[in-house]
Amino acid sequence: MDNPTLTSLLTVAATLVAAALLGGACQWQRERANRDGRRAVAIRWQLASWAVLLVALVLVIVQLPLSEVTRGQILSLLGVLLTGVIAFSSTTFVANAMAGVMLRAVRTFDIGDFIEINERWGRVSDKGVFHTEIQTEQRDLLTVPHLYLATHPIKVIHKSGTIVSSSLSLGYDLQRQEIETLLLAAASEVELEEPYVHIDDLGDHAITYKVSGFLADVGKLLTTKSNLRKSILDTLHGAGVEIVSPGFINQRQFAQWDKALPPVARPAAASDEVAVTAEEIVFDKAESAANLRALRSHRHALAEWAKLSAAERPAEWGDDDAIAVELAIVERKIAQLESFKERA
Repeated sequence: MDNPTLTSLLTVAATLVAAALLGGACQWQRERANRDGRRAVAIRWQLASWAVLLVALVLVIVQLPLSEVTRGQILSLLGVLLTGVIAFSSTTFVANAMAGVMLRAVRTFDIGDFIEINERWGRVSDKGVFHTEIQTEQRDLLTVPHLYLATHPIKVIHKSGTIVSSSLSLGYDLQRQEIETLLLAAASEVELEEPYVHIDDLGDHAITYKVSGFLADVGKLLTTKSNLRKSILDTLHGAGVEIVSPGFINQRQFAQWDKALPPVARPAAASDEVAVTAEEIVFDKAESAANLRALRSHRHALAEWAKLSAAERPAEWGDDDAIAVELAIVERKIAQLESFKERA
């Protein structure tokens, strides 16, 4: 083996070792970012590891003891393959990866957010490289490719609160002012803030009323929607207002001024009260994922605080022992949530 060939092989070996070290460092940083819940940083390190692999491949081809013609042919073939992958990315996993990078850059939604896309509604429980996982109101897990999310409008319920509404139709024989007062009372009963009533439609046989109010805690969205409808029924029936369709009115066979009202309900016993809200059952995985992300972020902040000296650290953060105790508590909670996530 002549000296130029040996030199080329040694250079290739050095390139491979350097690529392995850089790739390993990128993977280590990616895993560290995943442990801390910093998914966007993890994606960047994953892309960096792919870039290292591509650059190392090109360098190895250039450094191999090959003729200029053979080297040019191999590089041309590699370029054609890369071009083909990019051209084919509109319908492959590469497109989903690119769409995932775009969604993370835009930060349209995050883990724990309620989103709706093409009548698919639920809470985000996980975000991967190629897909987003949504936990629906039936507690099922819906996997949506990132390419689908990037090409369709997404409705994200704001974390600071949302508007909860309910509509119903009532006859023209009822006073509008009285109905609005009753609907506002029903909305206030379920603790909706600043309730208001709109008339959506003046139909041939009925008026469509829509009562709305601001809900600050979006985590109770399902329960509040149901409670609002319950409150509307109880309030209107309690005031002697019947809620029936025109067809039902035309078909009943009793006196003209009789009303179709349910019997007076008995007082609810303590055992009748609902102890568990729907959100605790329906969105359990999404809630755990959101809590896990927040705890990992808090753990990262505690680790950064611990690096500061006592003089640099604000007094309200506590001393080293207090930070160590809180860090241990956070680590235990993270371990519990990670165990739950593995079982889910």
